[in-house]
Amino acid sequence: MPTKRKKIASRQAIQTKLPYTLSKRKTDESFQVPQTKRAKNYIEISDSDDDDEDSQIDAANSSFTTDGRDDDDGDDSDTGSVIIVDSRPPALTAEVVARSVKLDELIKKVPTEVHQAIAMFLPSDADITRYSRVCKKTYSAISDSVWRYRFLEKFDAVPNLSLPLLTQKYKFRSATTRLYTKFDLNEYRYLGNSVIKQIEQAQEKVLDMLQNLIIESDACRGYDGNGDKVIVGRNLDYIRNYVSFVSGIPHTGDIIDIIDSIAKTKNNWGLKAICSVDGNADANTRVLLIQLCLTSISWDPRYCTNTISHFDLSQAEVYAAPTRQPLFLGRWKGDLNVRWCLHVANFFKFHLKAGKGEGLLAHAYADLHQSQLPQPWLGRLKSGTQELGNRWKGAYFYMDGDELARIRQAEEDTDDGPYSDELDGGESFQDISLLFDNQKFSERNWPRSWENILQSDPFSNAVPEPTHRHGSRRSTRSSRSGKDHKKPKVNPNPGVKYFYGSSRDSVSTAHLYGAVHAIPLQHGIPGFQRIIIMKFFPDKNGDYDRGQTWGYEGCVLPGGRIIIGRWFDALAIAHRDVMSGPFIFWNVDESDAHEPIDGKEALEFFRLMKFNGHC
Repeated sequence: MPTKRKKIASRQAIQTKLPYTLSKRKTDESFQVPQTKRAKNYIEISDSDDDDEDSQIDAANSSFTTDGRDDDDGDDSDTGSVIIVDSRPPALTAEVVARSVKLDELIKKVPTEVHQAIAMFLPSDADITRYSRVCKKTYSAISDSVWRYRFLEKFDAVPNLSLPLLTQKYKFRSATTRLYTKFDLNEYRYLGNSVIKQIEQAQEKVLDMLQNLIIESDACRGYDGNGDKVIVGRNLDYIRNYVSFVSGIPHTGDIIDIIDSIAKTKNNWGLKAICSVDGNADANTRVLLIQLCLTSISWDPRYCTNTISHFDLSQAEVYAAPTRQPLFLGRWKGDLNVRWCLHVANFFKFHLKAGKGEGLLAHAYADLHQSQLPQPWLGRLKSGTQELGNRWKGAYFYMDGDELARIRQAEEDTDDGPYSDELDGGESFQDISLLFDNQKFSERNWPRSWENILQSDPFSNAVPEPTHRHGSRRSTRSSRSGKDHKKPKVNPNPGVKYFYGSSRDSVSTAHLYGAVHAIPLQHGIPGFQRIIIMKFFPDKNGDYDRGQTWGYEGCVLPGGRIIIGRWFDALAIAHRDVMSGPFIFWNVDESDAHEPIDGKEALEFFRLMKFNGHC
């Protein structure tokens, strides 16, 4: 007798496929059918795959006519069974078969456009594939235009991409999203060589997909359910759902741990190594770069709240002297120290999101309005030097002299900690303005003394490239590949844009003067820029204070909405033991300052410094 599970499957298949009368016999009622009229037509579906199931149902459909023979088993206890009762006279059986044939002919006559419209409403890619197998007509109807519709439901449009290539891209992304892989080395390092190889091959496909999703994203401004302005984009939504658990949102596929694995990925470098994109570093710098590009998601209070990895290592790195961990390398400052930048992002993620009082900025960060939080980029990423937005939020940390010396002496032995990070005056965030106006402040206003400190224009004032770089240990794989990652010797000179502005918190005001210029593509991703700033805190009378002169150097992430970098004592004589620490800026749509920061104070302070010969 068929099992209950098989009976249910039988009933569902019959109800949807056959115009027969169904009867469900209950345990407490009598239901008698003469044996001469009984049909021995139970459908028994095995537990095999879907394709086999379809063939079994089709086979059953073709045999559903009453054969008129007696039931040999003589078992009348059909309690709970599905019984097929041929309630029509025998003359109508042929008519049913004829109708089935006519139905097949009718399906073939349905216009291609109707089949395509049906396919567009099917819930999954697998359903579309199954529908294409109904007949030759449906197979030909499921063309690239159907997959284009599917693509635009999930991803931002890609200009000038042919339909076949778009279909190929869609299927690659769908297949890659379903791959199982891990980026946390400790999760798979002991699984055996064959499994490790499969995982690392899947990693490369995931990185390819994420890299292209970043490059091809085209987000725009929109509004959330509360009426607040937000940045929305299909590529960004796809990435968010893929890299982090979000409560109440259906997920794209298996959640990938690429953000939760910061400082946990496979590498071949030591703590002191400089891991730049174009240096002789391990090939795994691409995963670091993509993790860095996803910083806005990593910092978002709603996402990536599972873990914050290796804060102690990040803390040691962000306070490293600039001579040991330079932010940019190369003659034209175009080679990004990506691992150091990622340590800064991880360091601030801890202070922004760690609970139980551990994150020094967490309470203030949780109180920020949605409009004051870090946001991803707008539109498509572009190469070249670009002006930045006017309104920013910022934060920085420092250690007192003794603590700073202790953490730098500890080298790789982080067990000498803990080390205390401090906020200047206990202030959390500053409101910042960066204003671009060549009529009021430009290259002609930039003092030579500042250029000697910051090298705002490395293209016009390039210094010789050092003969010995702080290279990381070259991996065996990289050295065998024979690839030359060095930049071409031609001066790229993308141009430099200068700006001025001010920063303000509840107790102090500072004035900023700086410049920004593009750097080359990093692993094929455009939009990275280098920014430098001179920052001055006036004394209580509003005059220049030599002891409050600070230099800033940072990396503008693609899209121009997040800056990660290092501040340092701009007038320090000893370069090795210079006072320095990490900082971040992020662009906001509206300033949260109590009074507007229009830049007039900064211009007036600059004129005062020039008049008194301080610059």
